[in-house]
Amino acid sequence: MIYFIRLGDVPQFLVGSAISIGFLLILVPVWIANPGLVSSPAALLVQMGFVVGISIVAAGPLCRWMKQQARFESTAPTTTREIDNQVSNSSAVHDSRTGSPSPQSDTIERSASTRVSEPVGTQSPNMLAESIAKLIGQTFSSSRYIELFGSQSFSDDWTVQEGLAVWYFFGTMALDAAVYTTINSGANGFAGMCDKFLSKQWRMPETVLDKFNDVRQGTAEAAFNAFMNCKSDADYCIYFSRCVNRILGCELPFEGMTVDLILKGYRPKTLDAVLDGSFSLVFMEATSAVKKLMEQSDVA
Repeated sequence: MIYFIRLGDVPQFLVGSAISIGFLLILVPVWIANPGLVSSPAALLVQMGFVVGISIVAAGPLCRWMKQQARFESTAPTTTREIDNQVSNSSAVHDSRTGSPSPQSDTIERSASTRVSEPVGTQSPNMLAESIAKLIGQTFSSSRYIELFGSQSFSDDWTVQEGLAVWYFFGTMALDAAVYTTINSGANGFAGMCDKFLSKQWRMPETVLDKFNDVRQGTAEAAFNAFMNCKSDADYCIYFSRCVNRILGCELPFEGMTVDLILKGYRPKTLDAVLDGSFSLVFMEATSAVKKLMEQSDVA
């Protein structure tokens, strides 16, 4: 089946046609130099059909990649200020886990502005923690998880529910990264307040909650330290690639070059840079928005 996945107004068959023309421009001189390759009309048709078929098939992944890359580049912030000010439009979708509408594609800034009804500076720490928990909860919602990972291939011994638990865990990592880099004292207490409200946002089923607790107990320190140790774009790329792999069921170490890990026997589940970039955008937007809320309050 041919899926017409568009980048702007360009459907897959046009991309495939362009690829076919490129192949034919290469093959025509070869055919002229070697007439024996096209000794009959049937041979010519078979070769041209093969070229067209391969081109159409190749156009599918290419279109998907181009579409995701264009969406990522159009929304990816280049500075902290752009992250803080970024607002996009999207329709609310139904969150099957809670039965309530969940704005899966809204940016964090819009979510914060619609849910915090009074000036942040006038809120009590308890109210601020609740606002932050709502922000993180809806950013790392189950519907957003399905949007990013629903079509991905998980490890054989890994379930979608286990991946969801790890997804929620990284939501708490985004929260912790913001809290512990913004609050000078009392960070533990404030993070604990946020966690209590966050559990009400996600309402995890027991199986997901059990896995979430296991992951948090065994991974939290390493995940947090690895994020705090990131000093360059390359470090962040490695970190978020490892997060994505862990969501898919491949427990790679958070630090270390991928080539070195492969030589040590590790096998990454995916090296999809587009998926890594989409996940990093969610994580960094959430962290930046939480930091902004705290900086505007009396908590920081």
